[in-house]
Amino acid sequence: MPFALARDPYPAPAFRFGFAMAHAVAEPEFQKRMLELPARTAKAQARALRGSMFHEARVIAARAVFATEEHVTPSMFEEIGARLFGAPLPPSMRDAWPDPRTTDPSRFLALLGTRAFLAHVVDRYDSDWFRNPKAGTHLTSLACGPAFDADALPEGAVSATARAFEEALG
Repeated sequence: MPFALARDPYPAPAFRFGFAMAHAVAEPEFQKRMLELPARTAKAQARALRGSMFHEARVIAARAVFATEEHVTPSMFEEIGARLFGAPLPPSMRDAWPDPRTTDPSRFLALLGTRAFLAHVVDRYDSDWFRNPKAGTHLTSLACGPAFDADALPEGAVSATARAFEEALG
């Protein structure tokens, strides 16, 4: 395929697919059934994975905010740093923060669309979709090539994502 067709500059569907796979691995049910872990270990490991996912989600959101700004002011950097890490980052770190990437907004959109994507997969293939060969075939077809994604974010996607992390982390 020509490069312009094979490489999407804003690959939200690819990021959403990756977030969905990470979500599956972070489920206690997946840990028990597929990795054959005891329930207590599966629950603890899933909680640790969800904590990492939550931190990454916050970093993605911060990067998306920074990407929309022409110039990040010291006060804005301090405020976002405090929200992200629980304490303000030193102002001297502002210039050490990685430059925004063109994919940051699409990562954020993908993150917000993951819950709806997973709900669709669960509706279609049941709650143990990760064991269903038909689901594997369907997901493989989605992951094999460029995809046009004209789906709008569901209403309330931000609050639903926040609520999901709240429930997952207790």
